[in-house]
Amino acid sequence: MIFVYVLIGGGIGAISRFSLGKIFPYTLFGIQSSTLLANMLGCLIAGVSLHFLQSLDSKALWIIGFCGALTTFSSYMIEMAQLFEAKSFTSLLLLWVLHHGLCFLLFYIGYKKLPLLFIQ
Repeated sequence: MIFVYVLIGGGIGAISRFSLGKIFPYTLFGIQSSTLLANMLGCLIAGVSLHFLQSLDSKALWIIGFCGALTTFSSYMIEMAQLFEAKSFTSLLLLWVLHHGLCFLLFYIGYKKLPLLFIQ
């Protein structure tokens, strides 16, 4: 049954990722905004899910399925390689810092800080 949850979450995550690419087809300083946004959202959702969800089925749906399909490490690597080959080292460094810095920050906020809002 857990495979069904991963399948459903993955389908929704993949459609969400595709939609982000259509809604935000922009670049900022040579960085594809939809890839960064997908990774940031995925990290925030993973952090919140890891904190709040108890059942393995729920974690399979949201973390493995949805976030796994939404986040885009392969797209991120393609963008890094393209910037490297174009010798756009400033954009390459900015891409790395934004993805790693912002995604970690959002995961941590989702995992440790957002739950504090729900404590009465």
